[in-house]
Amino acid sequence: MTTTTNPSNTPSNPSANDGGIIARYRRLYRPADTQGGGPRAPHPGDILYWAACLGAACLLILAAT
Repeated sequence: MTTTTNPSNTPSNPSANDGGIIARYRRLYRPADTQGGGPRAPHPGDILYWAACLGAACLLILAAT
């Protein structure tokens, strides 16, 4: 009986042997206020953006009726 094995120098999952490159990339390019990782409060600009979008959508609906 012969079995095929994966050579030791060829990983079966290439992303599993990335040497932490992705982790270092995420740590390097993540904004400074999110380095802790946990949930964060919305940025005031986010709230202003969504309020303006919601207001514009309401005005469009009112104008269409």
